[in-house]
Amino acid sequence: MKRREIGGTGLIIAAALCAWAYQAIYGAYRAAARERLLLYIGSPADSIASWFLVMAILTGAVGLLLLLPALIGRIPKRVPRRTVGWTLGVAAAAAVPYFGLTLLFAGLGAFGTGDTMKFVAADGTSVLV
Repeated sequence: MKRREIGGTGLIIAAALCAWAYQAIYGAYRAAARERLLLYIGSPADSIASWFLVMAILTGAVGLLLLLPALIGRIPKRVPRRTVGWTLGVAAAAAVPYFGLTLLFAGLGAFGTGDTMKFVAADGTSVLV
């Protein structure tokens, strides 16, 4: 295995772990919201989950960029190799708008444009609205 393949595999594994963390945190946030509770650890849990989603998208894309050309190059015959390469290129071009919108909304959630705000009163007490 080349260093490029090892790096791509590592980044895809990291993206899978980030996606798992997103699902776990966001699931806990939604479960708390169903019971009229708010999961808040310094910042809202949905913002933290959105950061994991942003990292999953970015590391997954870079991992695929490193791994796929190396794996396509291992196909021995020329015609199947070109067919697979063109098919993956068309599929990537079709997926770019979806991942772009997902990244946009995950970024908005990560930067706190969610549905909670923290207000601090003059006496020091705070409330989340």
